[in-house]
Parts: sequence; structure tokens; C-alpha cells
Amino acid sequence: METAHAFPVALCDRLVRAGAIAVLVIDKVDHALPTARALWEGGVEIAEVTLRTEAAAESLAMISRELPEMLPVAGTVLSPEQVDLAIDSGAAMAVAPGLHRETLVQAQQKGLPFAPGVHLRFLPTGSISEEEMGDYLAFSATMAVGGSWIAPRAVIQSEDWQEITKRAQRARKIVDAVRQEG
Repeated sequence: METAHAFPVALCDRLVRAGAIAVLVIDKVDHALPTARALWEGGVEIAEVTLRTEAAAESLAMISRELPEMLPVAGTVLSPEQVDLAIDSGAAMAVAPGLHRETLVQAQQKGLPFAPGVHLRFLPTGSISEEEMGDYLAFSATMAVGGSWIAPRAVIQSEDWQEITKRAQRARKIVDAVRQEG
């Protein structure tokens, strides 16, 4: 059986190359695609849809189906049932703020790459600001950094897709600047 941190090499490479993960709280399914497209246009190719809202699973499935070039990630996966929901929604991987043994076992058994909060390579995603992003990326064990600042819930709700694209562009510039220095 694979361990939780045994991600496929191609997935690890994509996370490192992308550098930025937009952490999304989506309340309306019809916001999923415009948000994802705005992120993509701004250079952010990974969307972590947190499984905290009624619209989350359907939003993740829509992004996975309609924008296949984007890497769909299920976020805040805290139970074996949410692992199944992530898989059914087309998630390429899942992340969690901590580690629940039953959730880990389910992800392993179902073959879903899973990064719990104790992952050996880091995917920091909690409360990271734009100003802090570069510091996290500079740490050699960091594959990518997630930030809700890239597409904040309020900006998604206000349907300001241009603002999301601008924020995605700023995230892309931070990633490129830090990765060129390293």
C-alpha cells in the first residue's frame, strides 16, 4: 500500500511548477467556472475547492469536467466519506489541515493522492497572505502555496472575475520571482 506522501511524480512536478494554489470557498455552483477561468487567465492552474459548502462537490466536478487543464483539488477533506466525494467530483488530489487515520486509509485504498497537514513535502494553505507567500515558497520543501487571498469568497460572491485574474497574476509573479532566485 502506498503512503500518503507517495504522490505520483507527475503530480509533484505539476505542484512545484504551478507554485500557487487558489483556495476557494464557493457558495454557488454557477460561480465555479468563472472563478476557475479567471484564475487560469491569471496564471494560477490549481483550484482547491474546500468541501465546506453545499455547492463544493458540484463546483469541483464542474471545474474538473469543463476546465480539464486546471488541476482540481478537494480541500478540507476530513472524513472517509469526503474522500469518496472528492473522487466522485473528479479531484486529482485532496488536502486536509490535519490527519485522521480513517481518512488517510480511505484515500490510500482508493488511490487518491492525499496531503494531510503532516505531509513531508509542504503544501501550506492556511491563512497565508500575499505578503507571506514568497517566504513559504522560498523553503525548499515547499511544493506550492495555497492562498484564499487569490480568490476570496467575497470576490467570488460579487462575481468580480477581473479582480480574481489580477490576483492570480500577482500570485504567478510571486511564484516566478522566488523560483528564479532559487
